[in-house]
Amino acid sequence: MEVGKTYLVRSGSKDYVGVVVAIPTPFTVVLESASWVAESGRWHEFMRHGRAEGMEIEPCGGGRLGIRWEEWLDWPHPLFTEAV
Repeated sequence: MEVGKTYLVRSGSKDYVGVVVAIPTPFTVVLESASWVAESGRWHEFMRHGRAEGMEIEPCGGGRLGIRWEEWLDWPHPLFTEAV
């Protein structure tokens, strides 16, 4: 994980997509321009195309969001700027 790159971060029961702006501890990350992924639809489509039928996304307000992560994946797609 690197500061300045975009990731899908999984934290237990919640997933987020955003740009990493800080890594304060080994399992904590601060995201900017983050969105909560309430429902990804079909996981394969979501990861391959950045979109999937049935997905539900909610932007977190444009501020910074600190979360404890359990898993992270590179996110090569555009960030979400509005609820889907």
